[in-house]
Amino acid sequence: MRQLWQQLYPHQDAAKLDQFLTELQAAARSALPPPPPTWFKEVVVYSLYVDLFNKDFKGLTNRLAYLQDLGVTCLWLLPILDSPMRDAGFDISDYTKIRSELVGGSDAAAQGTFAEFLAEAHRRNIRVIFDVAMNHCSDQHMWFQEARKSLNNP
Repeated sequence: MRQLWQQLYPHQDAAKLDQFLTELQAAARSALPPPPPTWFKEVVVYSLYVDLFNKDFKGLTNRLAYLQDLGVTCLWLLPILDSPMRDAGFDISDYTKIRSELVGGSDAAAQGTFAEFLAEAHRRNIRVIFDVAMNHCSDQHMWFQEARKSLNNP
């Protein structure tokens, strides 16, 4: 992966890659065991907007027992990434950050809040998936801003 990083980003420090790999390894250690290839055929999926369901991730964490009692085995979180919210969260402005109103506090506190939610969901054998709308981005995202600079920009 490091070799690929250097090919793609020859002039950038690999610190971001190192941080990502560390987080990925930690998540793998705390995650549920790998599911069978057809896991999605046997789960009860409950889809929700975190803020509309119970305000934020702390609120959602508090409702996991209720969802488990309903028989939910997979939560499908509708857009949670940073967004100006002009398109229900699908207009993503930062693909590396969860919307602050869903986690509160600093970036470090936000990661802790989301990690606590995820750990509690996994403790209850509830899988978590969420929309990452890669083909949508906000007019505030750097890709959009760069594209607007010239007709020749990708």
